[in-house]
Parts: sequence; C-alpha cells; structure tokens
Amino acid sequence: MKKRQVSFQAFGYHLDAIKPVHLANGYFLALTGKHYRLELLNKLAVVSNKKGLTGEYHTEGLREVLADRGLLEDSVAKEHLNLLRAQANAIVANDDAVYAAFDDYKAFGNDYTISSPELLCDLKRKDGFAGCFIYSVFALTDEGRRINELAKLRFEEPGDSLTKLFQPVLDGGDTALAWEGFDGGSDECFDVSRLQQVADLMHPQTAGILRLVETIGRVESRYAFLRQLVTVLGVWLLKYLIRSSTAIAGINHDSLLFADFTGGQSPKCRSRSVHCFSRHRELVYKSFISLQEQGVIATLGDYVNSQTGRIDLKDVERHFQDLAVRIGLVQPRASTVRAKHYEPQPDTIRALVASVISSTEGPVMFSEVATRIREVWGLSFGGCPDDSGRLAEDGIVGLDEDDDLRLNRARFVEHLKSLGLAFEPSDGLVLCEITADSDQ
Repeated sequence: MKKRQVSFQAFGYHLDAIKPVHLANGYFLALTGKHYRLELLNKLAVVSNKKGLTGEYHTEGLREVLADRGLLEDSVAKEHLNLLRAQANAIVANDDAVYAAFDDYKAFGNDYTISSPELLCDLKRKDGFAGCFIYSVFALTDEGRRINELAKLRFEEPGDSLTKLFQPVLDGGDTALAWEGFDGGSDECFDVSRLQQVADLMHPQTAGILRLVETIGRVESRYAFLRQLVTVLGVWLLKYLIRSSTAIAGINHDSLLFADFTGGQSPKCRSRSVHCFSRHRELVYKSFISLQEQGVIATLGDYVNSQTGRIDLKDVERHFQDLAVRIGLVQPRASTVRAKHYEPQPDTIRALVASVISSTEGPVMFSEVATRIREVWGLSFGGCPDDSGRLAEDGIVGLDEDDDLRLNRARFVEHLKSLGLAFEPSDGLVLCEITADSDQ
C-alpha cells in the first residue's frame, strides 16, 4: 500500500512536505469548486528551471506568443520583458511554489500566491489534500459552514489589484474548470462518520477560527484577512494531529504546547519547550504504528522498507515539523536545527489572539486572553493563574514562577504591545484588543 493511502486512512489526508501556499490553494479549491489552466501566466512567471528554459518559457518564445495575442508591442525590448517576468515571479511565486508545468515540462506542483479565484490552478496537489480535508470537516458543523461562507465571500471580493495586474495573461471566466476534490477514490478518504468524529474533536478550534474571521473581517484588509485565515488553518491542522495522536496514545488530557518567548534567557523555558515539541513530533509518527496495532489501518505499506523490514516514518515526522515551522508556530526555521521549540511569530500571534476575542467585546484582560489561548489552542507560556499546575499535569515541571514563567509572560506581553494587540492603562493591568494590521 502506498504511503498516501496509509496516511489517508490514518489521518484523512497525506502527511507530506507542505507549505502554507499549498494549504491555501487546497482549501480555496474546495471552497470555490473551480480552477484555471493558467498556462500563459505560468510561462510568464517561471524564470528558471534546472533543465533550462525552452520553447515558450524562453524569453524569445514567450515574446512571440505575447505578440501574436496582441499583448506585447514590438518596441518592448528583451531586457524589459525579462524585468517584467522577474517582477511577475516575485509577486505570484513569492512562496517558491511555482514551477514550469506545460510543453515539455512535467508538473512538479504549482501553486500561485493566493489573492483571488482567478489565480487558482490544480497542477498536482502538494498539500496532500489537507485543504480539502479541512473544508470537508468544516462542512459538517454550523460554525464550520459559517467559516466556509465568510471565507468564500472575502476570497471572491471583486477588484483584487493582483488580478487586475495580471489580467492580460489570465484565463477568462468562462474557461473555469470544475474541481472534483479528492482524487484518490472513496476507499482512501474518511467517510462521513470519521469526518464527524474529527469535527467533534476539533469543535473548540473550529469555533476559534469562526471568531477570527468574524473579528478580523471588521478591521483587516482582504489580504491580511486571507493571510491570517491560512495561518490559523495551519494551526488547526497541527492541533488536529496533536489531539488525535494524544488520544491514540491513550493520554486522557489535552497536551499543552509550551512556548518560550524569553529569547533563551531562561534555559529552563527553552529546554521544556524543545522537549514539548519533540514529544509531539514523536507522538504523531508513532501514532501510525499504534493505529496498525489497533486495527484502524491494515498495514503500514510503503512506510516499511521492503529490504530491511524496518519502519521508516521520516516523511510523517518531516510533515509535522515542516508544517509547524512554516505556519510560524515553531522556531528556529533553519532545517539543519533539529532542536526546535514552540515560539509563535508575530503573524501567528496576531491570528491566535484574534481567534479568542469576540468581535463584540471591548478590551479583554490579558489573563483571560491567555486562558482562552491555552484552552482553545493548547498554547501555554505562564500567562494563566494555574499554568504551573496544568504544565505539571502534562509532565512539564521544574519551572520557577519568578525566574522562568514571569519572564516568559512578560516577554509575550511585550510582543502583544508591539503588535498593537495590548496596552497597559495602569501598572499591572494589561488589556488586549484587536486592531487593524498597520502594515497592510
């Protein structure tokens, strides 16, 4: 049995290397049910290939195609066309997920930086159908359906500047192709009952995403909205893997994600956070073995080396780590550093805070926000009055309240203030609120 089939049976999608842009495209493909070929955009935006550029990917070949379609004047110099191509690549391929996919090239996978339905294509899914999996789970609850509805409305808003910029090389609206979703067959995918189990398991996190889209929909630009939505979808997916693996291992309480914000000034915070992430990574890949032992999956298939008979789940381990790093939940980003720790980056902090503050609320006490973040996402940093006890229940011990947790908590508050998410009207009183992203 192929790894993909085993992975689908275990978790509902294929656990392989993934970028946020892949997850975004997969989710919005399921959301809209359509995609485009976008051949001309691909030839314009791809500026390099390890085998070299040939045919209409070469500047001269592309120049001829554009001229034949009346899209390029003869007076435009070759170097100016190359500058245009470089700019196109920087805009629609800034996630390093665009590859030559036509003529003599085989599609490795191709996802453009998302801004509108007109930029959706389906040239070999690279998210393992995780986006479609999330959409399918959401479709089973009132909260999830509302998320899908609001996300679709915002995604399809007219007047997108990026779409206008590339309009000459985009496909017309009547050329849209229907997207059929999972392509592996019903025997690979979760049936409705298993999807419903996931929906029930992830209800607090789904409700958190609904709060996010309702809250930031009032204050954020369209681009900031989409960026934060995709970020929190990635956190939802990672939390799903942790919660499922924890249950599979027979652990009867929600495992905490202990984050270190001290910049290494508290060696204890750093070591506990590193251990916490390592434990979660191990839980996820070991869950495949447990699921086989429990009879949920019949065989580990290609995860077993045919020559040595040894189980190799490095792809699963890499998926978990890759996802955690790319959604900004774990640092350092360098792939050569294995000892990673939970430390959300600014965009991720913004999305998590917005997911626990209702759009109808005024400023919220910091301790309440910290409690909500812990209860919804499992993220702990010493911000809750009972954090020491909860961390101890999860096996995270030895942290001093003054030397470790207080420092960690103070550094997180500093992050919130710098992001415009918190203010201190008086000494010791920290209030949180959602404001527009000033960078948008």
